[in-house]
Amino acid sequence: MKKNALVILVLALLIAVLIAANPFPATLTVKNKTDGNVIISLTYPYSYLVVKPGTTGVFTIKRDVYPSTVTACGETVTGTMNLEHNLKLNFTPCAGWGDSGAPRFKGEPTQEKPNWNRTPANPWRFQY
Repeated sequence: MKKNALVILVLALLIAVLIAANPFPATLTVKNKTDGNVIISLTYPYSYLVVKPGTTGVFTIKRDVYPSTVTACGETVTGTMNLEHNLKLNFTPCAGWGDSGAPRFKGEPTQEKPNWNRTPANPWRFQY
């Protein structure tokens, strides 16, 4: 009985070490409700992600903070993307981007709605 407990303990420690050495990837979910492609370029490691209009793209990426360039609604911004945690970006229709008074979050609190025409009051995980 003691031998079984020791084996289980050793296996549990080994699994914990392996998980710590190779963390699970983050999930980046991009909902594109615009009338054009949303293009995300992560500069290191180089990734070029394209999400077509009316679709949702789900990507698994190593957890880290990445320099990034994002193009949506005919405009491009450069900044950083924090993928140390899962991130959902919901690109709303381009026609509403001029509304500077629109609330930053409508719906899920974990879902960010990028809008190049607004300046965030607080840092977002997607920072432009």
